[in-house]
Amino acid sequence: MLVFDYQHTCRFAQKAYVEFNAPFKSNKRKRTNGKGFIIPFLGEGYYFWEENITAAHDWGSRHCNGKYNIIQFKDLEIPKNILLDFGNRRDLAFFNELREMYIEKRPESKKWSISVWIEFFKEMKNKDNVYFPFNYLRADENYPDDEKNSKIKEKIIFASGEKYFTYLSPLWILCIIEKSSMKFAKKEIIH
Repeated sequence: MLVFDYQHTCRFAQKAYVEFNAPFKSNKRKRTNGKGFIIPFLGEGYYFWEENITAAHDWGSRHCNGKYNIIQFKDLEIPKNILLDFGNRRDLAFFNELREMYIEKRPESKKWSISVWIEFFKEMKNKDNVYFPFNYLRADENYPDDEKNSKIKEKIIFASGEKYFTYLSPLWILCIIEKSSMKFAKKEIIH
């Protein structure tokens, strides 16, 4: 069981409404040109930042024009047996084995994004009884701009004179597929 505090950013609304209804689902939406859909990073679900209020504020500033709320979920419990963690080698091996099984049948699927694969597996779970037991999806987000990524995630080298590095502040995002399963100590609006 993993237990962390998570922040959920949403558009600004009346406090009572946000407190009662949060978190809010991120759904796929039609592209403006009408061709296909834009699917959220880890598929449709409820998104959170793992103990990273700075990231929650950044997201609200960029995506909500500065008019947003942040709701903190204290001690959110995540059962490891239903967590697909993209920072865990065994979880990645499972995900990639499942992908390979379908890539053999549909070679064009090799180019699919993670979000498309997740939505596909959720659909196959219901149709073909595919073993995809996950309700929690966790990944470390990276910005396409290396300079921004290094600054926000606090890039630091391992040893003087070396170019090898790590990040001291990864951007862990969490997507919960079904919010009815959420267990936490309390939730409160912190912004």
